[in-house]
Amino acid sequence: MVVAYALAGRVDIDFETEAIGTDSDGNPVMLKDIWPARSDVAELVGKVVTPQLFSDFYSNTMTRNERWNKLEAPSGALFSWTEDSTYIHHPPFFTDMTKEVPTSVTPIKDAHVLCLFGDSVTTDHISPAGNIAKTSCAAKWLKE
Repeated sequence: MVVAYALAGRVDIDFETEAIGTDSDGNPVMLKDIWPARSDVAELVGKVVTPQLFSDFYSNTMTRNERWNKLEAPSGALFSWTEDSTYIHHPPFFTDMTKEVPTSVTPIKDAHVLCLFGDSVTTDHISPAGNIAKTSCAAKWLKE
């Protein structure tokens, strides 16, 4: 999806009805034209993703990373939030939240869609793995 948005040059594209670009003859190219067929993906997965692949990879999961194994980790029923993390932050909307159901909900006003995805895209596919650098192109675009 990242490549498709990059080819289109924008994030507000409707992949169902709008071309992401043109071919060498000037004909429109739709996402469905370059997206692999389910059968092609299934065939490749069948060849590559085998029980042996998982056995090999997970056989030494608990011992393969000595540095990871030496890390001290807090224990307890609740996560110990810290202010100095650049990765995990306490969600601000939980700050004043109570266990009771709210009596009223404030409407969301002037919100805009940043990206519209299909049913098979989850936040794992679109979330950055870490913080967005303040000087990055993404940060500048979001600020604008």
